[in-house]
Amino acid sequence: MSDAPKKTRGVFALILAKRSVLVSERQDGKGWNLPGGRVEEGESDHDALAREVWEETGLEIEVLEQVGPPHVFNDDTAVAYACRVIGGQLVSTSEAKQHWYANATELKQGFFRVRHKEYVDGISMTTGFQDVPLTLVGPTDRLGRTGRMVWDGLSLLEDPILGPNEAPEEYLPIEGVFVSDDGCFLIDETVEGQKKYPRLDPYSPTGKMEPK
Repeated sequence: MSDAPKKTRGVFALILAKRSVLVSERQDGKGWNLPGGRVEEGESDHDALAREVWEETGLEIEVLEQVGPPHVFNDDTAVAYACRVIGGQLVSTSEAKQHWYANATELKQGFFRVRHKEYVDGISMTTGFQDVPLTLVGPTDRLGRTGRMVWDGLSLLEDPILGPNEAPEEYLPIEGVFVSDDGCFLIDETVEGQKKYPRLDPYSPTGKMEPK
């Protein structure tokens, strides 16, 4: 009998809104992650992701398309999918303490600011502010796979470079947003034309991924 570890596959949701991506703070104190989790035996990626997001956030989603490459680490693979909210309500759960639509500035600075409000004579008044730590799961000095998926999601909120399709016609439309040969762009090939998104990278001097 083989003692080799069982390979696992994780799927994670890129829920995007107003230049921000939804992230969840884990209950185990390890930091913030994209909503998602492990694909169980017999499940498709889409079914597993819809189940995991519901369990973790209380949101019902429609899974749209894969974004970027599979991220492999040892025997574990993680895949990100663009998703759309179609129902439910964002709530804390046994898996996530809280949720936040984080923008690029908040992710780079490592915290977000919330207002404390009180009602005085029926009027809502701000009484102070609190900075909440926002540290993604993974390394703190570079992008791990969680960070790479998060920043690829934010890349899709940038203005794309538009151009002609480069994929053969028989393969159009391609379902998914894939990485270019040099790794610096996310490419969405459609019948109407190609959308090419520079991949953001907070550790690059230019703020965008550079060729190796």
